[in-house]
Amino acid sequence: MYCALDIVENKMRNLVFSKIAHLKNLLHHHSNKKIVDENTIQKALNHKALQNSLYSSFKDTIKLASYIIRHNLNIEQKSRYFLQGLVFDVSLLWEAYLYKLLKENFEKDNWSVIHEEHIQVYENNFFKRTIKPDIVIKNETKNQIMVFDAKSKKMTFQGSDNFGMGDLDREDFFQIHTYISYYKNNKFDVIAGGLLYPIEANYDKNKCFSQALFGKNSDTKFIVDGIELFKAKSIKSIKCREKRFIDRIKNLFNQT
Repeated sequence: MYCALDIVENKMRNLVFSKIAHLKNLLHHHSNKKIVDENTIQKALNHKALQNSLYSSFKDTIKLASYIIRHNLNIEQKSRYFLQGLVFDVSLLWEAYLYKLLKENFEKDNWSVIHEEHIQVYENNFFKRTIKPDIVIKNETKNQIMVFDAKSKKMTFQGSDNFGMGDLDREDFFQIHTYISYYKNNKFDVIAGGLLYPIEANYDKNKCFSQALFGKNSDTKFIVDGIELFKAKSIKSIKCREKRFIDRIKNLFNQT
C-alpha cells in the first residue's frame, strides 16, 4: 500500500492531500522498504489475514494497490498478471464524490447526510420494492429534508426538441419526482429535490431552478445543479466551483 501511494503521489501529486499525509507516514513506518515485485504482490493478495471475514473489505484496497504497482512496473503482456487498464464505474465515483462533499459541509448540529437511504414500499404486496435516493440531507428535529440523485451524464442545459429529449433523461426526471413525492406523502417538509450533474456550461439559475415542484402550488423547490467543470483547469478552480455549488444548496435552506 505504501508503494502504491508513493507511485500516485509522484505521478499525480495533487491527488494526495494533507488529510492523508499521516496515513502515508504510518504506512512508511510499517513497510519493509524492499522493492515490491510480482512475488511481493502475490504474497500480499494471498496473505492468510485476508481470509478472516473481519478484513474482507480490506481485500479491495490491496487489489487496487496491486493494479497501480503492476501498471507502473509495465509487466509484459504475455504475463498472466498483465493489466491493460483500470475500469471504474464513473457513476459511482460521481455519486461518492458528491456525497462526501455534501457530508463535509452539512453534517453538523441536527443535520445528517445519508447515502442511498433504503425505503421499503408496498411491503405486504408481491410488487414490493426498495427505492434508494442517492443523497438525502435530513433534519430529524425540524422534520425537514432535501433529496437528490447524482447523475454522471454531461449537463449543458439543453432542453428537449424535435431531435431528442435533451440533457435530462425522462426516466431520471420521473425517478427523482417519485422520491420527492414519497417524502412529502410521509409528512416531511421537503425543502428541495433535484438532479446533480457534472456541468459542462456556465451555471444559469434561470434555466435550472424552479421555485415550486411541478412548477406551481408547492413549497418544494426543484433544481438541476452540480459542479461546473466547464474549463476547469486546476484543483484550485474546481475547489472554487465546489464552494459555489455548496453555497447554492445552503441558500435553499436559507429561503425557508
